[in-house]
Amino acid sequence: MFKKLQTVIIFLHNFKIRREYEKRFIAPYLMPENFNLGTQMVAWLKAIGLTMVYSGIMTAVVYFVSALLTGGARVDEETELKGLDTQIHGEEAINL
Repeated sequence: MFKKLQTVIIFLHNFKIRREYEKRFIAPYLMPENFNLGTQMVAWLKAIGLTMVYSGIMTAVVYFVSALLTGGARVDEETELKGLDTQIHGEEAINL
């Protein structure tokens, strides 16, 4: 009897510690009493939107920095028509 009571007390103590840990370290919308599909969907959509905005901004920054360092993002029209391999490297990609 004492062994069962001791097991129950240990279980309840561990449960209490776990609940205190959850209150401090788990996002509020993930707590079991606040969790539902709607809050999870909103969190996912916010993460997707933030990722899209961040990717767009960083792509623009990399594009403009590389354009400043290399003198532009495009080559002149003549080089584009003749091909980059021939004009820049002096070789052809495919010899037919």
